[in-house]
Amino acid sequence: MVFLRNPDENNYQVGTNQIKLHGNQFNLNETNHSPTAIFMRQREHNFKLSTTVTLDQGEAGVSLYMSDDIHYDLVVRKIAGGYALFRRIRLGAADQEQFVKRVTAKPEAMITLKIAGDAYHYQFAATIDHENYQFGDAETKYLSSEVADNFTGVMIGLFATDSKETFATFSHFSCRYNINENEAL
Repeated sequence: MVFLRNPDENNYQVGTNQIKLHGNQFNLNETNHSPTAIFMRQREHNFKLSTTVTLDQGEAGVSLYMSDDIHYDLVVRKIAGGYALFRRIRLGAADQEQFVKRVTAKPEAMITLKIAGDAYHYQFAATIDHENYQFGDAETKYLSSEVADNFTGVMIGLFATDSKETFATFSHFSCRYNINENEAL
């Protein structure tokens, strides 16, 4: 497990089957502070990742992270009456939330975030209470060491922001490598 800068250990509860993150006011774009995020290295091009997330407030999601200036995020944001789900692309000064879906759902809704990768693209999707949503794809080359001028490689992370007194809970985390490319996301 890898953290950004100097994490506040009180913001993390890592268990056998779940990770709880207490999101602070800092996001993944921060350069001087420690957002609540936990990472592992992306080991191969071909992978499929999924995790179920629950949250009462703020944002939580999955990030494909090269640096504070360069990352792709699949995000769930708690809004009145439900959730907003979207893909966030951060490439330097360009920071866009795309494919925003507003979903009316109960607080106990099962939200599963999914990302698949191959040598050229990442694909983003989510399921809420058995309803599937697609969030497009993004090219892998912009997270490459050659473009990003960074030696660490891509990190796969879970993050939470602005959750105040509550935790974002991630469970059923799976990251499988060497997958069948024809397998559905």
